[in-house]
Amino acid sequence: ETAKLIEENPNTRIFNLVSEKISESLQSKWAENVSVIGVPEKEGYLEWESVLEVLSKEGIQSVLVEGGSKVLTSVIETGTADRFMLFIAPKLIGKSQGVPLFDFQNTLTLDSIPELSNVTTEYLEGDVLIEGTFLRPKQ
Repeated sequence: ETAKLIEENPNTRIFNLVSEKISESLQSKWAENVSVIGVPEKEGYLEWESVLEVLSKEGIQSVLVEGGSKVLTSVIETGTADRFMLFIAPKLIGKSQGVPLFDFQNTLTLDSIPELSNVTTEYLEGDVLIEGTFLRPKQ
């Protein structure tokens, strides 16, 4: 079955970045406007530096990353993200049903916790958006 994004946008170029180990096997499974591009992995995740390099060569200057705690953590830990946007649905979930927002695995110290500046909040159709810019450590 074709994804709604692809079906509704047949003239829009779509990039599907995957592990270079499987990229060839996936190319023929997608529509013509979808480019399957293989990039190297590091510790089971796509190498962000390679992802951004590939997209830059295609003229892409801005990327929205959506994912679970491991994907989001890898983006933050590698310093790949410039901005942070967190949408919160005001629902209370117990521990057995909840998923952690990040998965830092004790890799951060109090001194190295990512900080945000220019933080804003906005109420959007029942959800809350928290947005900010990552502060970069002084070199």
